[in-house]
Parts: sequence; C-alpha cells; structure tokens
Amino acid sequence: DLFGHSTGAYVCTHYALAHPHRVRRLVLHGPAGIGAHPQPKVPGQPRRLAGVLPALLGALWWGGHLNFGAIQKLGRVAREPGRRRFHHFQRSRRGNVEDEGELDLLFDYFWTSLCSQPASSDSWVNSFLLFKEGLTEDGSEHFGLYARRPLADESPERLATLPPILLLFGDRDWVWTPSVVRAADEAFPRCTLRVIEHAQHHLYLDRPDEFHKLAAEALAGEGGCAAPGSASV
Repeated sequence: DLFGHSTGAYVCTHYALAHPHRVRRLVLHGPAGIGAHPQPKVPGQPRRLAGVLPALLGALWWGGHLNFGAIQKLGRVAREPGRRRFHHFQRSRRGNVEDEGELDLLFDYFWTSLCSQPASSDSWVNSFLLFKEGLTEDGSEHFGLYARRPLADESPERLATLPPILLLFGDRDWVWTPSVVRAADEAFPRCTLRVIEHAQHHLYLDRPDEFHKLAAEALAGEGGCAAPGSASV
C-alpha cells in the first residue's frame, strides 16, 4: 500500500505504474501532476509579452532563483519575515493549528527542511515542474506550473494497470480544479474521490480527524479503496 501527498502522490503513482504487481492500493492526497499541459496557442496569436515572460521565468526557475533556492540566498534575513507570513497565512486560512507555539514548530520544521540550506528538494522541484503557457479547455489563456510528465499523458493501457485509488482533496485545495478532476476520472479507471470541506492542500492540518479516518479506512481496504467506485463528495 502506498500513500502520498502532493508531489509525493505523483511519485507513488509512477512507482505503481512501473511496478503494478507490488502495489495493492493507492491513497493520493492532493496529488500534483495529473492534468495535461495547456494547448499551444494558435500560430499567429499574440503571445503574452511576446513570449519573453515565460522564457524569463522558466530560466529563473531552472536556475534556482524562484523556488527554495531564492529563500536560501536571502538566508537569515528572510527567516523572521517568513515566520510572520507563515503565521498570517495559517490564521487567514482558518486551519486547525491555532496555538502560536505549534505554529512556530511547524515553521521551524519547514524552514529547516526546505529553506535553510541546499536540499534535494531544489533539484526535485526543477526536474518535476516547468512553466507552460497556452489555452485551457474553455479557450482561456493560462500560464502556470505543470508537471513535465503529466499522468494524463500516460497511455490508457498503462493506466489500466493501476490498483484501486482513493483521491483525497480539500474543497479549497489549489490543486483541485474541474480540469484536474476530469483528468483524474479519465486517467484512473478504479478511483474514488473524497472531498473534505473547509480544507486546503494540507488536510492533516486543516481537518486531521476526517483525514486520519479516511486514510485508515482506505489502507484497511475500506472507504472506496478495495474495489472500483464512482466519485463521491
């Protein structure tokens, strides 16, 4: 059984694709990397800033100047402003952690593991994500970060080898969009969707009781992960 969150869910899914006989079930919490890249613009259609912005941001991202590497370069100067922003962000999103001491511990954990020194996460983020500009399904222009190898681009035959999957999302999760839900429905033949209200990308912080209950049921072969199931909220 494999359980993954965000990019970890992406890694778990690719492991299951590579070794289908070793994985009995998947629990994917706010998985990143499902949706396909936006469609290229029609030739001759004006590009945003004549294409300069995507190229510039892409170069800065790849050079480590926009992700964790940028924070590392600022060093201690960024730590206390980062702590204040972290506290403000947690309070504004009305998460489950309200104690100032616990928020400080959370910030120190994130700072130490991601921002205080160069880490493998820098290379991983760059190798996993890239900037793309194009058109969404409804024809609107979109510019953002996408997986270099979206799960939606895998062949149906390969995706059919995946075990039963439980998808867990918060209803305010930035990853959870209608296009991602459609892509997941098409990509995962045996999938059940559970959406937890009043939660964002970190269910274990926002709604820990519901999160632990669903995760435990799924890993025990209950709650939609033992057999094919239709999406439910």
